[in-house]
This record gives sequence, structure tokens and C-alpha cells, in this order.
Amino acid sequence: LDELIYGIRHRKGFMVLVGEVGVGKTSLLYQLLAMLEEDNLSTAWLFNTMLDRKDLLMAIARDFGLDPANNINLAELLDMLHHFFLEQYSKNYNCAIIIDEAHNLEPSTLEAMRMLSNLETEGQKLVQILLVGQPELQEKLDQPNLRQLRSRINIYLELTPLQKEEITRYVNFKLASAGGEISVSKAAFSLLWDAAHGNMRMVNLVMERALYAMLALGQDKLSGKIMNAAVKEIASYQGNVAQNLKQKRNKIKRVESIFFIIFFSSFVFLEKIRL
Repeated sequence: LDELIYGIRHRKGFMVLVGEVGVGKTSLLYQLLAMLEEDNLSTAWLFNTMLDRKDLLMAIARDFGLDPANNINLAELLDMLHHFFLEQYSKNYNCAIIIDEAHNLEPSTLEAMRMLSNLETEGQKLVQILLVGQPELQEKLDQPNLRQLRSRINIYLELTPLQKEEITRYVNFKLASAGGEISVSKAAFSLLWDAAHGNMRMVNLVMERALYAMLALGQDKLSGKIMNAAVKEIASYQGNVAQNLKQKRNKIKRVESIFFIIFFSSFVFLEKIRL
């Protein structure tokens, strides 16, 4: 969050934020805009990226409050945006374009973003562009035909899932913020980690089901038994949770097999010594 704020305030131009589905990218963007609310900043935030380059630039212009004609060509559209950015700069305003789900953008559309990033005056970038997407975005940016765009990326960030100890702090913070006095057992936290692996969307989903179950049973503590029931329910329709649990079971089986081999080998060795 601090790096993104720095990048926008100091007009660093192109920035990229990648992260898996459900790790909190969009939540981070809401925090970003809230932190920049007092700044002189004009923003365009796009969610629909299934557009060609002209339609995307049209959507950006309209989100900035401009009204381009439907028959405007690409050169005229770029010129309109350039004049808008210069006008904002003259008023001591900064401009930022945030494109969510940017991994869906076609290379030609990404190239249009590069053209926008070229706009500057007095050595200052007129518009700051933040591309936000899943890890496939990095794969797309690594294509040889996008090397010019890639060279303009000044800040590259990856939002990773929460660590095991962070899940405990996150859940306790959420519960405290809601004014609750609910305690969560260590067994429940361990099951939550096994199911979600730090993915905030899955953490929230499992916790919601667990709290419903706790309420239905009239309990005031979230036990391992209640969490286990919630995890099983979520795993029945969330494939990634089911996969996480499967990996956990396979790991336990591997450990059990290793212990069995060690025990059996020791037994055979002791028998040979005895004989």
C-alpha cells in the first residue's frame, strides 16, 4: 500500500500489482483510494477489460468525465486524453488510471496503455497507470512484443496470501472490529489454515459458515469441531479448499509412511542384532 501511494504521488508512471484470486487485490485498491482521498487526484478505475484498445480508452475517458463522440478515432482519443491530463497538471492535479483484471487485456490494448504512459511534461508523468491482475498478467507482460511496455514498469508488486500467524491476527481483528467477544480455539485456527492457506476470500467464507454453525448450536467459542464442519461444507463446492485439504491428507500419509519405514527398519535391525 505504501509503495503504491508513493508511486502515484511521485508520478512514477507504470505500476503493476499481481496476486492470486481472493488474496485481497480489490480491497487493497479501495484502501489506496481512501488514503489518496485528500490528494489532488483524478482517477479512472476500470473493471471491464474485455475491450479492444479504442473501447478501453473510451471507457477511461468517460470515467474521467469526458464525453468522446462514438465515431472518434484512436489518434483523436489520445489527443483528448492528453489535453485533459495537461489541464489537470496545470491545476496541480495528478491523474491515475487503475485497471483491474488487467490479465484479460490483449497485447494491443496493453500497447495503448504504453502510449498513454509516454505522456509527460517538464519531466513529469502526466498519468500514473496501475495494472492489477492475476499472475497470468506477468506471463503476458513477459511476451517479447511487450518489451517496450515492460521496460517502463517502475513498481512491480505481488500480493501474497496471509501467513499462518497472520490468519490468527486477521480473524481476531475482524471479530474485535465487529464488537464480538468470540474466542477461536487453536484447533479451529489450524483447520482454517489447512482449508484456506491464507487466501482471504476463503478465510472469510469459512469463518462465515463457522460462525453461523456456532450461533445455531448456541456456542460462544469456535471449536475445532465446529470449524471442521464448516470446512467440509465449503470444500463440497470450493475446489481449491478441497485441494488444500487433499494436500494436507497426503502430507500426513507421507509422514505416517516414513515413520512406518523407520519403525520397521529399526525393528529388523534390532532383530538381526538379537540373532
